[in-house]
Amino acid sequence: MYEEQLRGKSGVRITIKKKDGSEEVLAEHPVEDGKEIKLTIDANLQAKIFSQLGENQGLHPQ
Repeated sequence: MYEEQLRGKSGVRITIKKKDGSEEVLAEHPVEDGKEIKLTIDANLQAKIFSQLGENQGLHPQ
């Protein structure tokens, strides 16, 4: 569902190396990081689930 936003985009740089050893950039497209998303859960739903889990909430497994 959010694959496109999370993935980001690859960058590219095309250069040529000159006889004197220097490089000239012909084209460049910077890397684009994926976007951040925030996931939330309804507080009432969370409380109901926790009460159903009882002692098996898994908050601090040993």
